[in-house]
Amino acid sequence: MQSNIISSNTKITLQDKAVFNVVFKEYYATLVLFSNNYTYRNQEASEDIVQDVFVKLLNDKREFQNLLVLKSYLYTSVKNACLNYLKHLKVKNIYKTEEEASFNKEGFFLDNVLEEEVFIHLNNAIHQLPEKCRQVFELSLKGIKNKEIATQMGISIETVKSQKKRGKVLLKKLLKNNIYIFFILLSVI
Repeated sequence: MQSNIISSNTKITLQDKAVFNVVFKEYYATLVLFSNNYTYRNQEASEDIVQDVFVKLLNDKREFQNLLVLKSYLYTSVKNACLNYLKHLKVKNIYKTEEEASFNKEGFFLDNVLEEEVFIHLNNAIHQLPEKCRQVFELSLKGIKNKEIATQMGISIETVKSQKKRGKVLLKKLLKNNIYIFFILLSVI
């Protein structure tokens, strides 16, 4: 101890400011280091925990039988406060993870709804195209190349290209209120 104010065998009351200051100065840094072992070296959290323990100690108006009992109380209080901090951190992380998962599910759901809506509008518009033009577009959307479409339909490659061009013009008119769908279609074909 730094001072003769406290002897190891006398009762200790921390309501006396001089006694409190001696105890605080003597044990604060050691308790912060002790706390660091629990808080994964989070210095700020450790300092907060130790300060809270001292504030609680000051407000409790406890009397300790001797210095050993006081030290035991301080270390036990810091350990318990650290464990509560870790529990809180764990709950916070679980909540954060669940919130992120929920957001990802919601985002996934909204993306799928949007994709379905685009598909419905696009499909309806494609079905309004003249038959040959519609067939060319449907095959193009399946990823089939112009040459293969021409062979499969028994038409020339130039006819495939002109049907695609004609289809784009018609789809632009059909999808004028949904121009974003048209641009999506252009990026695919």
